[in-house]
Amino acid sequence: QGDLRATTRQCFQMHGIMKGNLKTVISSIMNIGSSTVGACGDVSRNVMTTPAPFATPEYKYANEWSKVFAQLFRPMTPAFSEIWLDGEKAASVEYWGKEVEHLDVDQAMLHDSGRGIILPDSTEPLYGDRYLPRKFKIGVTVPGDNSIDIYTNDIGCIVITNDKGELEGFNVMVGGGMGRTHNKETTFARAADHLGFVPKEDMMECMKSILASQRDHGNRDVRANARMKYLVHTLGIDNFRSLVESYFGKKIQPWKEIQEFKYSDWMGWWEQGDGKLFYGLHVDNGRVKDEGAIAIAAPTLVFS
Repeated sequence: QGDLRATTRQCFQMHGIMKGNLKTVISSIMNIGSSTVGACGDVSRNVMTTPAPFATPEYKYANEWSKVFAQLFRPMTPAFSEIWLDGEKAASVEYWGKEVEHLDVDQAMLHDSGRGIILPDSTEPLYGDRYLPRKFKIGVTVPGDNSIDIYTNDIGCIVITNDKGELEGFNVMVGGGMGRTHNKETTFARAADHLGFVPKEDMMECMKSILASQRDHGNRDVRANARMKYLVHTLGIDNFRSLVESYFGKKIQPWKEIQEFKYSDWMGWWEQGDGKLFYGLHVDNGRVKDEGAIAIAAPTLVFS
């Protein structure tokens, strides 16, 4: 229908695509280095991170590692390209994958510790032939910046740096989610619990351990209670931590004290720390349409 809809989870939606045009639209998105993978389904969805482009080490690490987690948990099945690209590879590699090649994400994804994380499935070594019980959402931010409502994610990761601005690791929280079913008291919104601190060198293996815990122990009988928040709520955070450690093979360190979170929508002009400014623009209903005499050049969209 000639517009885009920016969502509260940092995606774009296109409405009104005719069935006969669907293959052209999806293949075009993939061939420019983007993707619709993870927009739905019982897999890790798009990974959110704070939209503020501050030129500080913490914000740069948050941006980088959100791409790491997106790459780590991407579905590996070739079915998508077989359907939409006639089995051919996309003309451009997904842009976030290229930006984290130096961290050897694929090697970390396939590493088998022998603790049950990697499944005997050659197509989907993490998801297996059943994928996850329900959708799985991840957010990454820095201490003090709660612009993405970090406690509402299945996994929330907070960048922890040392006095020199070097990455030490992440505070990790688990079991958040806002969804519920009307008049069904067994469903409820829930804020995430603090799992603990994980050093950077162990972070990808720990993330895999959390995913495996939900994959193997999440509720597959009642879909309304299949999100990981219900598993964390049922077990309690201490028992859930022990479950994760059984896959991880290490004790998770205590949560590191950080500055208090506050909500920031980043509206208006902000100094980003490198001599440049960024501008946060409110977009009514997320709708962006190219028409009329007013144009916005290369906008940075911030969602509220």
